[in-house]
Amino acid sequence: TCDRVSLPCGCEMPTPSSPRRRLAAVMLAVALVFACISGCEAAKKKKKKSSSVSAGQSDAVRCGVCFAMVDEILYELKKTENSTSTLDMRWGLTSEVKDGRAKRIGKVIPYKRSELRSIEVMEGLCEQMKNYGTDSSMPGETKLGRSNKRPDEPRDVKQFNRLKIDADDQKRFERYCEELIDGREDIVISSIRDAHDSVEMEDALCFGPKGFPCGASRSLCPVGSFGGRNGTMPCELCPQGTFAAKAGLSECVNCPQHYNTTDTGTNSTKGCVPLCKPGHFGGSTNGLAGIEPCHKCGHGLYQEEYGSIMCDKCPDGKGTKKEGSAHFKDCISICGDGKQSTEEECDDGNTSGGDGCDRKCKIEKSFSCQGGVTSKSSCNKVVCGDGKIQSSYDGKIVEECDEGNSEAGDGCSAECAVEAGYQCALNPETGVSACMKVTCGDGVRGASHDRTVIEGCDDGNAESGDGCSENCQPEVGFTCKGEIRGKYECHKVGCGDGLKERSGTVIEQCDDGNTDDGDGCDSRCREEEGWQCSDGSAQRNVVGPPGFHSHEKSFCEKLPGDEIKNRDC
Repeated sequence: TCDRVSLPCGCEMPTPSSPRRRLAAVMLAVALVFACISGCEAAKKKKKKSSSVSAGQSDAVRCGVCFAMVDEILYELKKTENSTSTLDMRWGLTSEVKDGRAKRIGKVIPYKRSELRSIEVMEGLCEQMKNYGTDSSMPGETKLGRSNKRPDEPRDVKQFNRLKIDADDQKRFERYCEELIDGREDIVISSIRDAHDSVEMEDALCFGPKGFPCGASRSLCPVGSFGGRNGTMPCELCPQGTFAAKAGLSECVNCPQHYNTTDTGTNSTKGCVPLCKPGHFGGSTNGLAGIEPCHKCGHGLYQEEYGSIMCDKCPDGKGTKKEGSAHFKDCISICGDGKQSTEEECDDGNTSGGDGCDRKCKIEKSFSCQGGVTSKSSCNKVVCGDGKIQSSYDGKIVEECDEGNSEAGDGCSAECAVEAGYQCALNPETGVSACMKVTCGDGVRGASHDRTVIEGCDDGNAESGDGCSENCQPEVGFTCKGEIRGKYECHKVGCGDGLKERSGTVIEQCDDGNTDDGDGCDSRCREEEGWQCSDGSAQRNVVGPPGFHSHEKSFCEKLPGDEIKNRDC
């Protein structure tokens, strides 16, 4: 048996009891001491070096997972925030008696703050990490954002567009979550029990001495960013239109009025650039519109706002006296600019008189102008015989026709009025009027311009008894079919011809295309008892004496007995 000698670094060796052997052992021990110390010091240096590499640093992804865990925990706790359920943890009796009953040992605790609720929350917590992606928009931080929104929360579209969603990353998030839960389950339970808010829970779970995912303490947000935790992480880049010139700001500073930034994360006032002022327009950079270099709005354009990429056009054919107009009121009617406004009768592009449009853009006597609002006017003097049917703007010259001459007796008089008994129409091929005398029997149905001659039909002759009388009017017992300004064909209304018609005193109740009895429409084209006949579609381009009608073939069907009785009633 022997005693044990402890050496540095925890090395041990047995010590023999005999003096001789003890001396040899001592010498051996000395050698072992030096070897042990050397190895121990090397191990310490290696360990110290390893510690110095990780000291003060945090695993950005693990830190992002920790923040996401806190968010998921608080979201889950909200579901039972209004719960009044309790857990009775009393288990025994004390010697204290009150109201004749012994007081019980233990207490009643709210379910929503209980260890049981904490375990329920942690049960499915890490599985939620599969719904996250990485957002690396903030330098030095890796945030996690949900790739699918919760049912009762709006989607953060901007963050969603920044997310990198990867299945391998999501598995890593889940593993990191499980590691954090395994090592800090007691912290989660105590945070839920003490009703910590998000900041308190993050501080307890994510920050602390060596081994905590986000480091020893929250770091200040760098310039160009802000943090909602009193200027500390997690941080967000300053949005467009703001900047942060120093670290640790809880909100970014707005750029001066009518200034903006070309990107997010601006870290000084120099990043605020002026917007194009009213009356100007500019280009765009990174989605920011209307910045320098700026250009003046041209003639007929205006812009009332700062930071525009285009100018608005003056309405109603109006223009501006100069470039760079900044107000809608600068839009006025400008006579002679070649754009007729709603306040001008004409605008032929000049302010000279004698050309139909005077210096005030009024149409001159005996002239007619064409064009319309926003376009240049074309004016000419109204002259009978020039082949153009026109009327002067002042109403003193009104042409009803114009055959390209000023001769009378051809249907269009020397004053370009339609002569008695004539009708005139525009010839689409020549663009001038074509006039003709309305004559019964010429095979062209017409009506004179003065309404002294109105033909109801024209079958190419002036004889009566054929359906179209000697004065070209439909006769009783006939109907005629044709086109306006064309020849009409007339026929006598007859039972069984498949046309249900009425012409004067000749009236058909039905016409089924035959003269058979027993099919609903009898041999005299009268509807039979117990039957009901329906008219076909009305014929087009058919004329007849007053009160006439003409329909396609009738369709008859037999009525059931009850309907016949009701019909008789």
